Amino acid sequence: MYKAIIIDDEEMARVLLKEMLQPMSNILTVECLCPDLPSGVKAIKKYNPDIVFLDIDLPGHSGLELLDFFNEDEINFSIIFVTAYNQYAIQAFNMSAVSYLLKPVQMADLQNAVSLFEKNKNRQNL
Repeated sequence: MYKAIIIDDEEMARVLLKEMLQPMSNILTVECLCPDLPSGVKAIKKYNPDIVFLDIDLPGHSGLELLDFFNEDEINFSIIFVTAYNQYAIQAFNMSAVSYLLKPVQMADLQNAVSLFEKNKNRQNL
């Protein structure tokens, strides 16, 4: 079972994404919904998630700054960006993001992103 955290400043976006992930509850559980980057960093340190669903446009910070809050040895989670902005995709993939989903998120795209995460995780475990 994989643990996930959702970081998005829009409450409806957080709730909707959590609901969209519900059909995958046999492999993924959402531990925490965070409205900003500082609370997301605290949640990551508390819950030690396998995957973080991360918005880019957050109050006071960009989601692209997330890794700046961690030492290299603390980064044992994957990131799937979920954003309304397509211009940050290259930066996201430079951060080794698993996927980059544009809002409004399509269910098939979300399933593909989680599937890709699973494949990457299985490769790491081997």
